[in-house]
Amino acid sequence: MASITLSSTWQTASDWPGGLTTFFLRLTGTGSIEYRFSALQPSSNAAGIPIDAGNHFLSTVFQGHVPWFRVTSGTATLYYESDTGLPMETDVVGHAFDDGTTDDFVQTSDVYVGFNDTATATEYAGYLITPAAGLSAIAGVYKSSLVLSTLSQVSSRTIRVYGLEYATSQASSVTSLTALQGLTKTTAYADATSNAGAGFLAWDITTIIEELQGVGSWSTTSPIQLYIEDTGAAATGLDKRILLDLGNTATSRIAILMDDGSELGTGVGEIP
Repeated sequence: MASITLSSTWQTASDWPGGLTTFFLRLTGTGSIEYRFSALQPSSNAAGIPIDAGNHFLSTVFQGHVPWFRVTSGTATLYYESDTGLPMETDVVGHAFDDGTTDDFVQTSDVYVGFNDTATATEYAGYLITPAAGLSAIAGVYKSSLVLSTLSQVSSRTIRVYGLEYATSQASSVTSLTALQGLTKTTAYADATSNAGAGFLAWDITTIIEELQGVGSWSTTSPIQLYIEDTGAAATGLDKRILLDLGNTATSRIAILMDDGSELGTGVGEIP
């Protein structure tokens, strides 16, 4: 667990994982703390947003922007992980599709979601899975986010994520769109709206993760499995698919901040 003692000068971590748009961190101390997002160090007269000590889940829509912090009085410390989150199992994930004739699954880290009607009307949905998450059934989850890098987007599509309610991998049973859609999904879901000008999609999946913890036999060896779809319909003659880049493991990750301030993933650590 890395830390920075904050001062009256704007400071940030120099080793945030590349591509992050959601940041999990903890602030301690009795000082008056401010933060703001920026790609570069803000000037000394730049206004900040007051923020209290404690666990925080900060997000920005601008890739390349990171949170900067300073104290206007007193002392405070920033705790963070330089390598956080759970990447996808890139040799297992993929998309299922059905064009009315062929109902199949393709294992690939370039995952299509949505509808393509340029030739034969075809629906695509994604199957995502992480390694063993290290998350117990009783662990307190404060916040969780899913961020996925994209290779292409069309605007104004609602992309929905559900959890798959299984304590063990279901990869072997995902052989078609029918099979994938037949798996038991969480009641909880999260939506994101696509934007052709963006290079990622992000969801708050806290309620999904908490529901998965209630799955029978859930343990620290259980992977997190997700189903992702476009909630809309095909557009005549148009390709309205989103192409996810799950091979970009620096960005395409699930991040989980625990109630005790630790972060689940490759950099799990206990914050003092």
